[in-house]
Amino acid sequence: MNFDKNKFRDVKELDEHTAVGYLRTSEATISPNNVRTQDAKEDLLTDVTLGKSIQAFGLANLPLCTPQGEIVCGSRRLRAMKDQEWIPVLIRDNLTDVEQIEISLHENWARKNLGVEEEIDSIQKYIKAKPNLTMPEIAKKLQVPLTWLTDRLQIAKNVIPLLNGQKIVRSEGLNKEQEKMSLTLSKASVLSRDWISKEVREHFIDNIQTEGIGKEQLQRELGKWKVIQTIIDEEDKPEIKATLEKEYGGDKSLEIDPKDVLEMKRKLEGWSPELEKVSLPIESFEKGNLKAGVNIPPEINREITKFFLDRTGRFVKYIVIIEGELPLSEVKKLKAKNP
Repeated sequence: MNFDKNKFRDVKELDEHTAVGYLRTSEATISPNNVRTQDAKEDLLTDVTLGKSIQAFGLANLPLCTPQGEIVCGSRRLRAMKDQEWIPVLIRDNLTDVEQIEISLHENWARKNLGVEEEIDSIQKYIKAKPNLTMPEIAKKLQVPLTWLTDRLQIAKNVIPLLNGQKIVRSEGLNKEQEKMSLTLSKASVLSRDWISKEVREHFIDNIQTEGIGKEQLQRELGKWKVIQTIIDEEDKPEIKATLEKEYGGDKSLEIDPKDVLEMKRKLEGWSPELEKVSLPIESFEKGNLKAGVNIPPEINREITKFFLDRTGRFVKYIVIIEGELPLSEVKKLKAKNP
């Protein structure tokens, strides 16, 4: 094994590619394949505690390094022993970049949680180094669920590029107020979905930092926004769709009630503002479908169903309607067919 004798001492080879010895701490560097790369200020207390433990009991696990003195895993142990001139290490000279990432990922997953962005960055490096593997194969290699892997990649694609100095954090250990003011991993996951526009993501990322918003409230607000976008997308008249898009598209609809958008759409479509209440017996409906013998045109039934869905701000497969609002002309038709 070839190694720099100015950086190492007392090296003993165990086999052709493995050795143990002492690495000069001032010469040690962190390998670019070591997944723990973020600022370690938050680890100061645990580093001090680890240092005291090492002083009392020695190193239970040796840091792994290359013959060039690059620490593949064990950066916290190196920091904890920074006041020592030498640190005992395990040296390997046959690890590829991919193998270094694998070892570092698994060691850190088994110990202290990685920062979310550290974790995602390392996964992307691994995928880039394994271009021929499918996502299921990569998930199996890393021993993580496929849904977990795809979720992290969605965050990498849709959320991380929009962060302006803000960090994604794990919610463990946060109180309710801290969670509200933090972009937690679960909120980032919600915001990473492809159907959410960039403008809306940016709005909520800023909102979380300045005003605070919990995960459940975030989901409710996004649900309302999706209803409004669905109303716009389902409009088949280009001129009406363009008007709705101009008024309520993107993040303009975030403070709007979906009912207001629907009423604007109906006004643009020429629906009569003169409405009359029409009461229908509950027996007329069964899971959103008219029973036999109740002769109401299908288009009227659809309008009643759509109106109710939009007003409640949520999607359901079916509903039961007792009363709804229809244009007067349609009410007269309805009464004529169902005396």
